[in-house]
Amino acid sequence: KPVLLEFIQTVSLPEHDTDYIQTLLKDYEIDGYFKLTNKERCHKISGYPDTITQHIPIEKNKILLLQLDSDELTSMQWGNMGRIYVYIDKEKLHELQFDELYVYMQSY
Repeated sequence: KPVLLEFIQTVSLPEHDTDYIQTLLKDYEIDGYFKLTNKERCHKISGYPDTITQHIPIEKNKILLLQLDSDELTSMQWGNMGRIYVYIDKEKLHELQFDELYVYMQSY
């Protein structure tokens, strides 16, 4: 279903339960960080993924290319209101070669 797109540049942060964030923040700071990074509907190009159920095991040379959320406005639904994550090898992205992508889906 066609909709008007609006692109907004924003900061993308790692999720609250990653090892890096757990060692960086104090226990009393984790809840605030979770509220800052947890969004109900989140489509994005690049950045850190907003996973639903668990971290996606991705090799270090791969990056998030696209994240598509279930969205009533566009009539897209992935599983039970889930998300699609599309990853690409960094080198392939720099060469603009989109012939080998890695797609994952998570659902509630």
